[in-house]
Amino acid sequence: MNKSLRYKLIIGMVLLVISAILAIFAHSTPYFPGDVPAMQLIQSLNSPLFTSFMIIVSQGFTGIPAVLLVIACVLIIWWRLGMLEAIFMAATGVLSPIANLFKLIMNSRDLRPL
Repeated sequence: MNKSLRYKLIIGMVLLVISAILAIFAHSTPYFPGDVPAMQLIQSLNSPLFTSFMIIVSQGFTGIPAVLLVIACVLIIWWRLGMLEAIFMAATGVLSPIANLFKLIMNSRDLRPL
């Protein structure tokens, strides 16, 4: 087995295990430790520079800028890691809106009167 491929597989497995642990932990607790203090700290900041930065970041991850960001990331992944990894990332970007649609459908079921 190629050393580069072995390295990629090990990194992928480590990230998969970390993701599974975080998913199980997130399912069993309403908040991660430190979430509330971090939220309170961010909300207590009254800097106009910080507020402007947060507005720019928020606008950068919605609509067309978000699509362009995903495309740029896919191209960088293709260039640095390879085509297969880029295909998986592109598939994730394409399927993400579908997952959001399912979330909306499932949440709308909760809003119906019994």
